[in-house]
Amino acid sequence: MALTAVTANAAPLEAIDTSPVGFAVFDRVLVTRAPGAIAMVREFFAQRLSQLGQGTDAARRQPACPPAPADLMLRMVNHMVDSYLGAAACC
Repeated sequence: MALTAVTANAAPLEAIDTSPVGFAVFDRVLVTRAPGAIAMVREFFAQRLSQLGQGTDAARRQPACPPAPADLMLRMVNHMVDSYLGAAACC
C-alpha cells in the first residue's frame, strides 16, 4: 500500500523536466550548453537582450542589460529555478 502512495505522488513530478546545463564564463563572453528544453530560456533572454538593443517601450520597463557575462549567467539560472519552482508548485 505504501508503494502505491509513492507511485501516485511521483506521477506529477514526471512532468517536470530536469536537464543538465553547462556554462563557461569568460571576461566578455558567456557560453551555454543545454539540451532542447532549455532553448526556451535561451530564446527568452535573446528576445530581452534584442529589445534592450532596440530601445523599445518593453525594453524600458525591463532591468538593464547585465554588465558582465557572470551577471547574465546568474539571471539565466534564476529564471530556470523560478520556472522549475513554478512547475513544481502546480504538482
